[in-house]
Amino acid sequence: MCKPEELIKAIRQSFIGAEQVYTQGSCNMFHYILKAAYPSAKPYWSHKAKHMITKIGNSFYDINGKVKGTPDYKPDVEEWGGLPIAVAFPQRTERRVRFTTPRKI
Repeated sequence: MCKPEELIKAIRQSFIGAEQVYTQGSCNMFHYILKAAYPSAKPYWSHKAKHMITKIGNSFYDINGKVKGTPDYKPDVEEWGGLPIAVAFPQRTERRVRFTTPRKI
């Protein structure tokens, strides 16, 4: 298995605009991508930043790579269907959105 930094770099370079997509509304979907590769990955959410990062081992990641300084991030511990529930578009709603299991390709 490759290191998280290597996978993230490959995803970031896979299409123009990946950083924008995964930092402006789809950070939760990026978590699901990392979770597929690293099953023990856990989502962490910041209401202040309105952003989700992923904890793998003892490190935190988003589309830009390793994230440092995460005091505002808290575990997103609510679960549904065996998957963590990601908070989607909190700037538009305070409701939690339930996602179905991502399709296997």
